[in-house]
Order: sequence, then C-alpha cells, then structure tokens
Amino acid sequence: MRNALLTLVAFGGGWTSALAADPAPANPKADGLIARLASPSYAEREAATKSLQELGTEALPGLKKAQAENSNLEVQTRVANIVAKIQLDADVASLTQGKPVALDFQDKPLNVALAELRTKTGIPLTLHTTVQDPARSVTVKTDALPPWIAIEKFCVAAGLTEQLKPDAKAEVKPQTGRRPIRRNVENYDGPGLGAQLLGRPGDVAVILVDGSATLPADRRGGVRIQALPMSYPGSGIDPIAGELTLHLDVAPQAGLNWTYTSEIRIGKAKTSDGKELQTIWKPDVVPLANPYDLQQFQVDSIEIELPVKSTRTNPRVLPVTFKIDAGELKSLSKLDGLILGEIAQPNQPIVEVAELATALGQTFAGPNDSSLTIVSMTTDEKSKSTTLVLRASCTSAWAVRQVRQRVGTNDSSINFQSFAKIRYFDADGKAMTQPLVRQSSSSGDGVRETYEVSIRFGTTGATAPKPVKMVLHGTKIVPVALPFSLKDVPLE
Repeated sequence: MRNALLTLVAFGGGWTSALAADPAPANPKADGLIARLASPSYAEREAATKSLQELGTEALPGLKKAQAENSNLEVQTRVANIVAKIQLDADVASLTQGKPVALDFQDKPLNVALAELRTKTGIPLTLHTTVQDPARSVTVKTDALPPWIAIEKFCVAAGLTEQLKPDAKAEVKPQTGRRPIRRNVENYDGPGLGAQLLGRPGDVAVILVDGSATLPADRRGGVRIQALPMSYPGSGIDPIAGELTLHLDVAPQAGLNWTYTSEIRIGKAKTSDGKELQTIWKPDVVPLANPYDLQQFQVDSIEIELPVKSTRTNPRVLPVTFKIDAGELKSLSKLDGLILGEIAQPNQPIVEVAELATALGQTFAGPNDSSLTIVSMTTDEKSKSTTLVLRASCTSAWAVRQVRQRVGTNDSSINFQSFAKIRYFDADGKAMTQPLVRQSSSSGDGVRETYEVSIRFGTTGATAPKPVKMVLHGTKIVPVALPFSLKDVPLE
C-alpha cells in the first residue's frame, strides 16, 4: 500500500549513474552464475556470488529477472545484495571518475597555461616562487584524459614536479560576504570536528616546482592516490619496533566535493622479494584546547580520534604502517587497497512524501538520526488557505559538532532551516508557490531539538490550494570506497 512514499536513497537524486542507460541483453555467463546461487554447495554459492559482483552491470538483467521470478529465499537474499553492490560500485565509479581534460598548448607561457589548466581541472595548481622563468613557453597536446593524468603530462612537458608540504593548509571557501580564510588545527572558528579542522583535501594547493621526479600513483580517476617518498616527515623504517610507515597523498579533484578521507585499507602489499606485509592500525587521540566556537557552551578541551600516527595539518595525507621482519626493504612491487572517504552532494532529495493527505501522523526517518512528522493538514474555505503542520526532531547543531568526525555541513540533518528547502506539488504535479513558513514552537535539551512549524498556503482563487506531494532537499554525505593500485613504491 503506497499511501506515503519515503525516498531515502544513498545514490541517485539527479546524479549521473552508470546504470541510467537501458539494461544490456541477458548474459549467458551471468545466467549460469545465478543458477549456481541455488547450489547445495556453500563454496559454490559463495564463488558464484563473487563472480557476479565482478561481472558488474552486465549481470543486472539476469539478476533483476531472478528477483522477480525466483522464490528461493537464499537466492533472493544473495541477489538483492549483489544488485546493491553492483549499483554501489557503478555509482562510486561515476561519482569519482573526474572531469576529463584535453591539453592544447603551443608555445604558451607557463604561468598562463597553468592558469588555464587550473580552470579546466578545478585543481588548485600553483607555481612555487622558486620556479625559474615562470613565463617560459610550454608545448603539449593530448586527447581528453583523466584530470590527474593530464596534469602529469603537463608537468613532464613543462619540467615541473610537485612539492608537497606536511603543514599545507586548505583554503576554505567562505560564506557569502566573507573573506577566504586559512584554517588548521591550531586556529579554527567554524562548525564540525575531525578532518574539517584541516579543510577539504581538494582545497589544498598543488605546488609545482622545477624538476622531473614522478612518484608512483594511481591517476585513473578524479582522485589521485600517490605514494610519497620516504623523506616525507613521519615515514621510515623502525627496526626496533619492526614497523614500516609510509604516507599516501589522496588528492581529489575539487569538483567532486570529496570532503574527507577517513581511512586507507590495504588489500595487498608485496615487497620486491615477494613477501606480503600486514598493516597495523594506529589511531591517535589528539587533544585540542577548545578551538571551537560553541557559543554559550564552553569546554576546556576536546579529544578527537583521528586515523593518523601523528598530528597532521595536511588533509590530503594519511599514513599506513606495516609490520615487518628483520631484513632490508627496497621497494613494494605492489600496493593495492581502498581509500575510504566521503562525497557531499548538495541539493539532493532526502525525504519524499508522495501523498500528504494519507501520511498524516506518520514519522519518516531522515539522515543523521533526524525525523520528520506530518502532524496535520487543515483547509479553511473561508480564507481560501491550507495549513500544513510539520514537526522535525534532530540532534542539536552543538551536539553534532561534538561528535562528528567528518567534513561537510549539517545540511543533511532535518532542522528548522530545512523547511525552507521543501518543495510542494499539487495534484497535477506542478510546483506550488513557496508558502509562508512560520515557526510555531521549539524545544530541546542541548542534545536533541524539536521544531514544529505551520506551513500556510494562501490563494486568491475560488478554492484553497492543497499540496499533494512534498520533497525535502538537503546535502547527502555519501560514503565512498575507492580502489587503488600502485606499483614499484620505493622504500629507500
């Protein structure tokens, strides 16, 4: 029964998806694997599940047919999980693929060409003051390439290499009417915790200097994963503890809205002599002396657990520590893994109620432990108006700042400001004129807050307007697991 429809999707809402196109014809290989999901052998069912996930979108037609026709409970469960995994992988690939860039510079002054490349990629490319003759000419022409590969080609042609500082600061885009500011862990005046203190990784300047060095990196998409040299502070081999620490630079294209890199998970790390290394998780608890504007709430200190081995001020860089045996290590022939991060997608539908009249009294779960209740809807034929009463319950902004260890805004929570982001539609599906929003009451205990508002729809017509459908828009914080693969990582 579809009296009220709540749409809370992790992906979609206007995003370009690899699944948007018409499905491919049925795949015989996929059909055979789907049949094996009902095998009496657990090992065979597991192998078929893995193979279908690896087959990806080619398996979707057969999987969706199995969802509709197969009554076996385990097959239904496995198929649903496989479809969700394939859709997730396809959407992550779409979100992180980056905007391709074509280079066409013929004897162009270096500083001018770099400015154009910065505009095309959205990556904050900057020439260091030590660069010799910044107006020297550069010539390079390529087809459309992933942004970081295009930058690599440009640097090779221009005789440049990147200089990455451990104390680099991100430029945080200001609110309307405010000047840009630089933020670091010692001086921060905004909301949010954890990595937000460091700024968004995509806002850290890519500083170019004269040179020809090229570091091992995965540059296939909009997020470059690069192994930093062992000279980077904090990197090295501790023979007494039996540990190897190296740092990875996770640099996203700014337009991806990659807000936070939370963790690196290593799948395989193989040394040049064939040994496989195991990672060690070593989070630190970093005490910070009240760097937040908590308004009337004041605290003496706050402890934040960050997935780092030492305090860092460059949000692009995370360390990885491996357990090693005695012996000389020269390089890693293979380093594969996942980068866990978050992408913020603004102005996305986060709650949709298709039939308001039949949703009265219902409560819908929203993001970040928030909820929205349709309290009542009344019509006054005399004044030709309809009043809709809504109630929102959410974690207070202050409490969110105390516990949230990710970048972004609280826009994805439902609060009083969210009511200004609700669109209403009439019975014909047409958007209604923005109604008058009036706060009726609010209450809270500092941890949870409740807002109740009345939404008034007025008219000069013959009948009172009645909203049929409502859609609440906000920012979705999307967790991303991005695979990477590096080769020949030097350890000397």
